Amino acid sequence: MADFPSKIFIESSRAFRLLFMRPAGDGKLVCRENLLFAKELAVLYEIFKLPAKPDFSTPDLEKCCDYLNLLADNSLKKEIFSIEDILLQSAFELVISAKPENFSDSAECDFVIGKLQIILQGAACLKMINSGEALLTRRALIMLQNVRQFTDAELKEKLIQCDPFRQCRTFRYVNHHFEVSDLKEKHVADDFFGFLSVRKIFNEHFREFAENKGNVPLIISSLPGHGKTQLTIAHALQYSDITLILATPDALEEGFADLLAKLEKRSDRKFVLFFDDIVPDELDWYYFRTHVGGSFKTPDNVLICLASNYHFPPSILSRGRSVLFPIFDEIRCMEMVEEFLKSCHLLHPPANLILMIAADYTEHFGQKRFSELSPRTLMRYLTQYKTDRNKRKTMLELSLGEVITRPDAQLFYEFNVELMRKLYGNEFIENMLKDRLRELERG
Repeated sequence: MADFPSKIFIESSRAFRLLFMRPAGDGKLVCRENLLFAKELAVLYEIFKLPAKPDFSTPDLEKCCDYLNLLADNSLKKEIFSIEDILLQSAFELVISAKPENFSDSAECDFVIGKLQIILQGAACLKMINSGEALLTRRALIMLQNVRQFTDAELKEKLIQCDPFRQCRTFRYVNHHFEVSDLKEKHVADDFFGFLSVRKIFNEHFREFAENKGNVPLIISSLPGHGKTQLTIAHALQYSDITLILATPDALEEGFADLLAKLEKRSDRKFVLFFDDIVPDELDWYYFRTHVGGSFKTPDNVLICLASNYHFPPSILSRGRSVLFPIFDEIRCMEMVEEFLKSCHLLHPPANLILMIAADYTEHFGQKRFSELSPRTLMRYLTQYKTDRNKRKTMLELSLGEVITRPDAQLFYEFNVELMRKLYGNEFIENMLKDRLRELERG
């Protein structure tokens, strides 16, 4: 194999070394650890070195194929489909970390593209390694076949396309990757009624983050259906320069540091990192405690929001701003109804109309039209009320009558006690009742 292009591999390995490698303490070269595909790049560098022989002798083909097969196996776990994908994503990370804003117009970008062109030439020549012997797995062959050549302009466009945050403002973080999320249900902050003290905290907290005045975590607890999720999403998206990342609770564990590092690189953007449906007792909080109020500082461009139907432990609450929703009872039900009516341009809603609407809502629950008494189902009821002209007329006429029905306070109490019993257990209910008795005794 005298015509093997060793000169191309020599140039490619040098360009590869310049972009992706760094000297370690023992003098050896190691891959830059902050790159997403650091392990894959390390294997790829070994592949490039083998054919890069100054005497232009034939490389150790079997060893090259072994490395390619290893690369293919590792890449399969991360859903990487070509060597090209590894190189482009890694080059993008280099450029974005050097100049996050307008990175495609930077001198750093032009430099990286020049070196990447040389590396891709070598990658394209790797196809020759399997010449004559079937030493590569099918997966490795596919990875080799997908390597292409591009013009500088095409490469720049490819790097722009590597930016996961260019497409929209809402993402899910799944298997260490950011995936575009098209939220089916979106609300604006003005769509919410009642719970004024809670909404005030949300407004203040997100405004401070948007104005670079702070990023203390927001730690939210309430019973199900109180609006934790939608309220957080609405307040995050009301600011055009904030990107929302929806992450599963398990991302708070071992991969938490890597997730924060990825977002910190993007100093050109602000992120709300939202962990919903947390069950605090089931999580290992070590990594959260280390990176939030611990040994390391949370990136300034990241606001962490935690939401749960349960209570967070004191060691977590002390690291952020706690928001505890009051229990949804008949009083808060009527407060929501009153604010809803004001939003419908009824500046001074009659008290009897508020009572009649709240009572009708609880009657719907009694008729099993709703599975829970909560702000979520009340908003569903009010949405139907708003669009039903006959319903509005009937309720107004009833509110002018002599008999005014009030919402059933006992119904709210029984529902909330049973719900808390399911979530927190009998001991919690017993302690709550004891606290109530003490309050009554104090008078």
